[in-house]
This record gives sequence, C-alpha cells and structure tokens, in this order.
Amino acid sequence: MTATLRADIQSLRGFAVLAVVLFHAKLRLFSAGYIGVDVFFVISGYLMTRLVIEAVDHGTFRFSEFYLRRAKRLLPALYVVCTGVAVAAPFVLASLERQWLRGQVLGGVTFTANVALARQSGYFDGEAELKPLLHLWSLSIEEQFYLLLPALVVVLPRRFRTAVLACGVMASYAWSQHRAGSVHAFYGLPSRAWELLLGALAAAWHSRVVESPRGERLRGRTARVLSTIALFVLVAAPLHQLPAPHPGPLAAIAGLATVVLLLVGSPALARVAPLRWLGDRSYSLYLVHWPLFAVFHNLWMAPRDTAPERLALGGVLMLSLGLTELLYRFVERPVHYAPWPVTWRVFGGFGVATAAVAALGFAVARVPDAAIDFATERRRNVGLAQACDAPWVWAPQAACATSNTPTVLLWGDSFAMQWAEALRADSANPVSFVQATKSSCAPVLGVAELPFAGAPREWALECVASNDAVLSGLRQMPTVTTVILASPFARLVSGRGRVLTRNADGTWREERPRVSLAFDGLRRTISAIRATGRHVVLIGPMPSSGVDVARCAERWVLGLPMLGANTECSIPLRERREPSATVGALLDSVSQRLGVPIVRPTDVLCDARQCRTMRDGWSLYLDATHLSYRGSAVVGRMLALGARVREAGR
Repeated sequence: MTATLRADIQSLRGFAVLAVVLFHAKLRLFSAGYIGVDVFFVISGYLMTRLVIEAVDHGTFRFSEFYLRRAKRLLPALYVVCTGVAVAAPFVLASLERQWLRGQVLGGVTFTANVALARQSGYFDGEAELKPLLHLWSLSIEEQFYLLLPALVVVLPRRFRTAVLACGVMASYAWSQHRAGSVHAFYGLPSRAWELLLGALAAAWHSRVVESPRGERLRGRTARVLSTIALFVLVAAPLHQLPAPHPGPLAAIAGLATVVLLLVGSPALARVAPLRWLGDRSYSLYLVHWPLFAVFHNLWMAPRDTAPERLALGGVLMLSLGLTELLYRFVERPVHYAPWPVTWRVFGGFGVATAAVAALGFAVARVPDAAIDFATERRRNVGLAQACDAPWVWAPQAACATSNTPTVLLWGDSFAMQWAEALRADSANPVSFVQATKSSCAPVLGVAELPFAGAPREWALECVASNDAVLSGLRQMPTVTTVILASPFARLVSGRGRVLTRNADGTWREERPRVSLAFDGLRRTISAIRATGRHVVLIGPMPSSGVDVARCAERWVLGLPMLGANTECSIPLRERREPSATVGALLDSVSQRLGVPIVRPTDVLCDARQCRTMRDGWSLYLDATHLSYRGSAVVGRMLALGARVREAGR
C-alpha cells in the first residue's frame, strides 16, 4: 500500500484542513488554527517525496508523468474556483477588491500567488479578509517547491539525500527566523521551504531507516508512545498562539509532531472516520471555503466579533461543506483518476485553460463602475507624498514640507498623515507645515509598541529612534512655532501586545499597555517640545464602529449587496467607539493635567444619535478609521483646523 492511501495520513490531512477552516470561521478556540497550513506543508513534502524517491529508485520516474499527475490533481478544480470567483466578482466585489483580484487570479493559475499577495498585503492584515483567492499562496509555494524537488532527487546520490535535505531544513528555518515578522517570511518559498523539506526528509529517512531492519523499534511499543505524544502536541497546537512571528517555534513544533506521525503512524487517527472524510476532500475544501468567507466579509457591513457575525460565519461554513462535496465528486475526483495520456496536446490544453482563466481575471478588474473613481478615493492617505511615510528612521524630505519656512510640525503615525491634506486645503487659514510621520509609530518619546509579545525589538527601537530624530530635527527648524501630535495611541494603552520603554539609564523594559504608561510618555514628549519654545496641539482619532466606511459607501452607491449596513453607512452612537476604549481617558488626562488643547473630530461629526461618515454623497473615510484625501479636506474645514492651530501657536 502506498503512502497516499494510508488512512491515518488522510485523517491527518482532515485535521489540518479542519484547523484552518475553523480559524477562518473565527472560532476562538482555534486561535492558532492557521498552523494547519504548516502541517499540510509537511504532509505534502512527505507524500510527494516518497513518490519521487520510489520511482527514481526503481528507474520508472518520468518528469512528464510527474507533472501531468500534478496538473490533473490540481488544475481542473482550481480553474473552476477561479472562474467562479471571477464571474461573481462584479456582483459582490467593490472596485478596489476587483483590482486586487486580477493579481490573485493570475497568481493562482500560474502558481505565483504568494508573490502577488506579498506585494498587496500581509495574510493577517484586515484587508486580507476581502481577497477571495488569498488562500492560493500556500498552493503556489507547494508547486514552486515541486518544480525543484524531482530534479533534486534525481541528481542527488541516494547516500547524500538525507544529509542534503537536513541541511536544507536548517538553512531555510534559519532564514525564516532571520526574516521573522516580514511579509516575505510568511509568503516566500525560501522561508517556507523548511516545512516541505521536513516532510521530504521524513520520506528519505523512512525509506532508509523505518522500513529497514534497523527500524524495528519504530514499529512496536516505541511507535505507540511516540504517536500518542505527537498526536497530543498536534491537537494542542491550533489552540495556543506562541508569542512569536509566524512561521516560528509553533510551526516547528507542529512540523516535528507531524513528522513523527508520518513515520510511525497513528492507529487512533486512522479510526476517525469524519477526519478521513475531510482528508479525502481536503483539496476541494481548501479551494472552496475561503472564497465564500471572503465574499461574506465583503458583504458584512456591521460591527465585527459579534454574535450575529459568528452565526453567519457558521452558515458560510456549512455552505462550504456542501460545495466541497460537489467540487470533489464532479470535478476533482473524476479528472484526477482519468487515464489521460502524456502528450503535448494535454499539456497544451492546460496552457490554454490557464490563459483563459487569467484573461477572465483581467477582464473583471476592468468592469466599469459609476462616475466616481472609487479606487482613487480609497487610495492610502500618506499626506504630502509617499516619501513622508518614513521607511526607516525619520529624516527631512523636501517633498514633505509645504514651505522652506514652515510654522507647524505635523508629527505622528498614519493618523497624522491623514491631516496633511486638511492643513494644506484650508485656503481661508493657510498653514505652512512640515510632515514628520512614520506608520505604526505613535509620537511618544522613549516608548513604542511591540506588535506582539516576543516580536523583534528592532520593530520598536526603530520607532523610538525615529521619534528622537524628529525632536532633534525640530530644534533645527527655527520658524516652527506649533507641533501637532496625532495618533490613536491605541496599542500603547490597551491590547495584547507589549510596550517597549526606555529607562533613564538608557536600558529597556517591556511592559503591558496601559493609560498611565502612555500618559507618562506623552508628558515627556510634550515637555521636550515645550522646552524648545514650541506650543503643542493634539488631534484625537476619528469615530469608528470597525466598519470599512469607504467600502460601505461605494457599495451603497453602486447598489452592491450588503449585510447589516446603516443608512448612508453612518455610525450609530451605540456602535461608536474610538480605536481603543481607553483612548478618551488618556486624551482627557492630557488636556486637563498638561493643559494641551485637543482637536476632536467627533465634535463636528457626531450628534446625539449618530456620527456622519459621508458628505455630499462622498465618503470621508478611506477605511474604517482613516480619512481619505477628500475627507481630510472636508473635515479640516469643518474643524477650522488651520485657524485653531494658528491660534494655539500665538
């Protein structure tokens, strides 16, 4: 019996896909369910490498047969899903999401989705939920690996296989940890290859040791003990997130447990019929479930993480199981076992089909909308220029100043960038200013967020150094009289991450986010600014309910279906929240105890009933919390921001 027919492996595949699907369904118990992808990589590396090794060792391996088998196994079902998504896109996706889809379709059918998606965003970013073919990144990594695997096995002498594969595992894992936290570490083949190579190493070791007389101990009592331990570890892995970037220690632990189960087997897993059923259909379920979840996220215009949303996601999950069965029974299985000959005509047919699906993806991205260019309206607001989002440590840029003699310094993160247009567009109260901004870097001296516990300190140290550079630069700007500080300060006052704080002696300590910590940091910052003879103004965050207002407004105008949207996408007072519930307390303390004037957008946007998010048919927002360029100009005039800043500087 070949490795592909082992019942325990099928159950293991079922477990892996179940963990991923339940994670996507936002079942809190499976907070690390994404680990199922890592398990899949190991299983896939093991199965494919065993097939190649057996064929090579018996002298029956043919590259054409191997790649035709992969094409029959993967492409027909993939074509159906990509075509279905592309056809449905004009009816369920807004303009920006359709533009993203073009790269997803092309990347999906050419197995370069990981490259395309790395250029668009990260897997855990909020906008990732809106991409129907996001999940194809993992399939692309597998197929890129299998372009190289057969040649590696054919070229390597048998006695060197294990050593070379082991070196590959260690090198790839080391590179993965070196790049930890970056989008390329998540999506890149070099930093993910270690998981597939781990499975390949298990396959090579299996043929040399487990099936030899030396492997007798791994087929008896020892096997049962190892299997039990590995199964326990694997079941626990999706339930607990480790304080580190992914892929990291959690992926390594799950990968090693998977290797043990592949080598010694698991009778307990083999007896779990529902998991075997899911394992048989794992590829179809993998393909089908995420597009359905993504369409739901595009339609859902109500607050997130609520009981109604979780109930709706449960319905989407049940629908995905039904469509999985249809795809498996009528597409995947019949084509997989069809006796197609290895001919250029067959490969040419796959090539034509690939081109046709890719062309459909391009066509969908060009479907015209209304007179409004929504994609442009929803473009990221970086203020004066892209260069003003400091890529490393802040440094003066000519493009980030409106005058050689600015009177105002705009300092902060992306929430400060959004006010540049407001300052520039108020012709009645012109303000010359210089923009000193860096994404995810609140303007607080000596304090910076660590996005997650265990994150590399470089993330925070760079922010601290950047803020130090801004203060130093301020001292070299004699014409500046007023400094605007803008940020939601959310991750400094609450959340699951950590805050890195600089001690008086220059050492560092990690602390939990809290209001007092952020207040002390702001007090130091304000004192340092005032010591240079400048005045300080704070701008509070925009009202938000967590709903992407710009996307809601576009769907409203275009008549696209929505679930839970309010009239004109406004924010009912009962749903309004600042980015953090405790930010309001922080701003009140700064205003009362430090005497700093605070400009609050809620004062002009909200009444006793709701907060407005549109003006004259246009959205003020570009997402759930940031102003668009147009919205910045409108809200700036409503606040009379220029006049208030000039008044504060007198």
